[in-house]
Amino acid sequence: MEYRSTEWREAPNPISILLACGWLTSDQADHARSHIDTTSSSHALTRVSDPAGRKVVVKCVPLSAAARERSLRSEMFVYRLARWMPAVAAVVPRPVFIDERRHVLVVESLAHGRVWPDPNMHAPLSEPRVARELGALLVEFHRATEHMQMWPSPAPGILGLPDSLAYASAGRHSHTQALMSSIVHDAQLSAALRTGAQHYAARCVIHGDLRVENWARDEGSELRALKIFDWELAGSGDPLWDLSSLLAAALFEHLLHDAAHTGLTLDGIAVQAQALLHGYFERWQVLAREPSTLPKLAQYWLARLLHIACEHTDHGADPEIGTVRALLETARSMAAHHAHVMEMISAWLPRL
Repeated sequence: MEYRSTEWREAPNPISILLACGWLTSDQADHARSHIDTTSSSHALTRVSDPAGRKVVVKCVPLSAAARERSLRSEMFVYRLARWMPAVAAVVPRPVFIDERRHVLVVESLAHGRVWPDPNMHAPLSEPRVARELGALLVEFHRATEHMQMWPSPAPGILGLPDSLAYASAGRHSHTQALMSSIVHDAQLSAALRTGAQHYAARCVIHGDLRVENWARDEGSELRALKIFDWELAGSGDPLWDLSSLLAAALFEHLLHDAAHTGLTLDGIAVQAQALLHGYFERWQVLAREPSTLPKLAQYWLARLLHIACEHTDHGADPEIGTVRALLETARSMAAHHAHVMEMISAWLPRL
């Protein structure tokens, strides 16, 4: 869809949105105006508090993001599902208001403290309890949306890099262009991505972009259950892409503590990986037994590490040093020792 400035209608300010949907009354509006927190991202995000202490996050698409073909279409679809599917409602913050025409979404805030975003809500995968809970939460969403028709998630686009280098690197940072070129010209990495693309098969709705910034505990709930948000890249896809993204997130956390390390570091996350896979596959045993599951996990995991590396170089990180280099070298080790990676994943799976 093409957006032109003469056609685009900017979303109203957050207070007007909350007045229109009935979350705020006119008497509460002045109080709420003094309790607004805004953060910048690809979308406009604002947290608003009312006099009773209730808090919501208002998310909309500014003109600059719409011009880059960003939208909330996928995210709003998921929150629509949450209105009538308990398994989806258990995963996401509670939706308050959805406006497809203006691309406006209002959901309950997970953070109830004075600071937002709240660093205390961080739930790292280095904690096995978090890994297992996240695996259990994710599998229920995947199973609930199995065979559901939705537009494809664009998230696994890295799998097509060897056959679309010019398109994928166009307009990217020079560091990203150099990194992508080195990936394509690495025979083992290129082969791993092509094999992953051949195995990829849509089966359910996936999140597409699971990373530690996209889940948190619900501080407003007595259970403090984990919730997953930022569903911009959701769509039909292979559930093992999401699971591999969590494995990649766990490994990325590990590498951040030792960015100078290179080589095969998978054993450093064995406890978290086992907790994650048990939380997932104990609830989807049929998928665990499918012959394609192990190779897919290995290939998608490698692909997601390369995806993360490209995102970092987009922000100017040098691919020759630090975390990006560690990600690249780990991916190369995984490609070179594919059988060993599969053995490790197999050892982490539950004995069903």
